[in-house]
Amino acid sequence: MTREEAMAFKARWQLVNERIDEEIRRTPVEVKFEQMVRLHTLGQTLGWGDKKSRQESAVRARWQRLHRSLNDQEKIA
Repeated sequence: MTREEAMAFKARWQLVNERIDEEIRRTPVEVKFEQMVRLHTLGQTLGWGDKKSRQESAVRARWQRLHRSLNDQEKIA
């Protein structure tokens, strides 16, 4: 790809991105909300919410262990 081709490619995608941004700005809030609800429902249907809950539980357990460890060290000192 030549420099000119690369610049033309970049310019085309800049136009595409500007168009997308404009469409997003013009989309009514009600439509955006409906899209968000549909995506959320899809995620729940695919079980993504369950995975997040399990991941959150694992992170919370790690933080609790760290907290206990820190408290134990403070008691010793």
